[in-house]
Amino acid sequence: MTEQEVADRARPYVTAAGTEAREDDLLTASRRALCEAAALCNAEEAPDSLLEETGALAAGLYLLFPGAEGESAGQAVSVKEGDTQVQFSEENSPGTLRRALARDLIDGARRDCARWRRLIW
Repeated sequence: MTEQEVADRARPYVTAAGTEAREDDLLTASRRALCEAAALCNAEEAPDSLLEETGALAAGLYLLFPGAEGESAGQAVSVKEGDTQVQFSEENSPGTLRRALARDLIDGARRDCARWRRLIW
């Protein structure tokens, strides 16, 4: 499988997370995902049967790149009349949810690669 194939599989995950897919960064994440999948499978290159998992891994890595989030402040928790300071809750902000999605994608892909190694290797 090629970097471009992995990037094409990762693109729907990235756009579904509400992030713009920049081609150069997506190819960089795909290259890293291919290397990591090959290492997890103890193979020279990532197996073609793990294309979907490698795409999910690339998407997760892409979502963790700096600047990939389009971060917002979150929801206002406390605002009082006369205050010049606003406190925001970070627990449900889009950036926090994207990071959680990225961790889930990466963990799931790594688990599937480890499963492939145990079954095939």
